[in-house]
Amino acid sequence: MRLSSLVSKTTLLVALGLATAAAAVACSSSSANGADPMCGAPVEGEPQEVPDDLRCTGLYGDWDAQTVAPQNREFSPGSPLWSDGAEKRRWIQLPDGTKVDATKMDDWTFPIGTKTWKEFAVNGRKVETRFMWKVRADRWLQAAYVWSEDGTTAVRNEGAELEIDGKPYHVPSTSDCNSCHEGRKDKVLGFEALNLALPGATGFTLGALVDEDRISPKPMKTKVTIPDDGTGASGPALAWMHTNCGVSCHAANDSAIGGRVGLRLRLGWDDVNGARPPAEWDAYKTTVGVESKSADYEGKPRITAGDPAGSLLVDLVETRGPGQMPKIGTMVVDKTGAEAIRTWITSMSGDGTPKPSNPDDPNPTTDGGTPAPTGSSCLADSIAEAEANDTAETANAMPGATGTFCGTFAEDTDVDHVAFTAPADFAGISMKLSASSGGAVAIVSANGGAPVQLGQGNPVPAVRGGSYLVKVSGPKGLAYRLTLTLR
Repeated sequence: MRLSSLVSKTTLLVALGLATAAAAVACSSSSANGADPMCGAPVEGEPQEVPDDLRCTGLYGDWDAQTVAPQNREFSPGSPLWSDGAEKRRWIQLPDGTKVDATKMDDWTFPIGTKTWKEFAVNGRKVETRFMWKVRADRWLQAAYVWSEDGTTAVRNEGAELEIDGKPYHVPSTSDCNSCHEGRKDKVLGFEALNLALPGATGFTLGALVDEDRISPKPMKTKVTIPDDGTGASGPALAWMHTNCGVSCHAANDSAIGGRVGLRLRLGWDDVNGARPPAEWDAYKTTVGVESKSADYEGKPRITAGDPAGSLLVDLVETRGPGQMPKIGTMVVDKTGAEAIRTWITSMSGDGTPKPSNPDDPNPTTDGGTPAPTGSSCLADSIAEAEANDTAETANAMPGATGTFCGTFAEDTDVDHVAFTAPADFAGISMKLSASSGGAVAIVSANGGAPVQLGQGNPVPAVRGGSYLVKVSGPKGLAYRLTLTLR
């Protein structure tokens, strides 16, 4: 139904003198908010149902002024879902005295009575508002309301086919919505740990939830970044795939449809907190060098390291029509997101590790002739000087929980040192050493205790408040990268 048709219907009702009666019927026993005089109060004992008019959902405190009620908290995720360039606003209402259950940080449980709204606008004109309302532990009600062209009414019309500024616009049906929202154990998308903690998140963020005591248990961190995997290009690509593909579909949940083919792109809270190195993330283990199990693409690699053209994920992200990714909710390719994925894959070497900036030179140099680190930027001044036993660089200023140190050995006897003190509340430590060729060795000791060589089967000592010293050595000309992750 075109938007103009809805306007015509409303005009006809007014002409017949039935507008007030229609609004009263639409919002009577099914009202989600009895405060609006146009919406009847809920009838005790009757099942709660979705109102037919947006004004009766409780989003606005003053419908005529379209002032959002103060209990509805606006938020914006750090990595928003691509919606063909539409402008979006989002609100959530948590009932008074309730908290989000964050026992499982990757799948929050919301209190009964929670409501969410998501408004879509095109070129500044409101088009639709989607509504979800948790009425039982196992039941969410949902609706999509289409706005009149003058922005004065918004009535329920899931599945509507509209034309906005001469272009088609599809309002999702209930089944469309469920195909994505059922990928979460408790339905809500966007309002989740990672997206509320990433840079760029605004409004009712994870930090606000903690500060206002609206989440339990409280996470130790409220701000995170996606750790670099060594390519220097993973953050934007992984964030895009997490939001557009992983949260709702390609996840480990039984209800997540895309997870059934073994492709999993949702980032876990432990991934961004350093509890697992990138090589152990689902977004790597199920993609890089892994062939598709789908009947339509069987045998084609999901990601071919260093080769976007040979990677199925790139094909699907850049396709609109049969086989597109995401499957619904978009008719236009997100060129920025697609380019981020291309750049990330291009930055991988054949085994998924970072490429040197010059593939023909495993030891690239700066203009001044000093050996330069490859891949993403490294911390401190850890490029080796031309003497043995380099002065120890400090790692205590690592942003977030991860630091990467790079160097190239100037002499056969050269040793680089990295020193740091572990926090008193940290849960563990992991380290990864990679080099341009064989021969790099890292020895770790804590508080002057027995040294442990990385890769020899012994765990890295975990001493809270301990003073760590890492010695990295190797043959002359060898370029190395040492990644430290505290969690």
